[in-house]
Amino acid sequence: MLRKIHTGGLLAGVMGLVLAMTASMPAAAQRHRRLHQITHNKLTHRLPRKAAFRRADVAITYTGEAAKLAAPPGSRFWLNGGSVDGAVTFYGDLGLAANLSAVHSQDISDGVGLGKTSFVIGPRYTKDTSKWTSKWRLMKKAQSSALFGEALFGVAHGFDGQFPSGSSLVASATSPAIQLGVGADVTLWKSFGVRVFELDYIHTGLPNNSSNSQNDLRVSFGVSYRLKPR
Repeated sequence: MLRKIHTGGLLAGVMGLVLAMTASMPAAAQRHRRLHQITHNKLTHRLPRKAAFRRADVAITYTGEAAKLAAPPGSRFWLNGGSVDGAVTFYGDLGLAANLSAVHSQDISDGVGLGKTSFVIGPRYTKDTSKWTSKWRLMKKAQSSALFGEALFGVAHGFDGQFPSGSSLVASATSPAIQLGVGADVTLWKSFGVRVFELDYIHTGLPNNSSNSQNDLRVSFGVSYRLKPR
């Protein structure tokens, strides 16, 4: 009789313990989920978000382009104008750049003028050189700087000139364009700075009754704006 009572009491105790553990499981799981969520939120808040780009640059410049007449051979002239340049660096030091420019001359030969616009786009390599310019302290602040090289491809449009077309002359023409160049930017105040120089080789294929090919040298300088993610 005592054995039965003892065994029954033991079974009742075991069943009670099992029921208590079963009842506490949802609460424990809920606490675990809450703790996991809090930890995840803290880690997410502490980890820096990866920016979509490393830097972006915009420049507005004066542009002078040295060109040469097809005839007489060797006669040179200058086209003057401006350009708008933008670039985004998003993979290491590599990025994508685009340039829109317009230059013009009222008289390149015998009262004949020439204008040219171009739009080109392509890869740009930008190297931060702030370690060399940070000691300048031009405006009571360390100056950041960068050098870049690029290879851009697009289209050029000549206008206000005389372009051979069959047996006649037309006032405008269009051709592919290539722009290969290097340049330097220096930041002076906050994100504003100067494009110290940009030197470009420009190749176009506008008709000229000779080689139908132009190889010009372009020089640009102006103001710049740099944007870097925080």
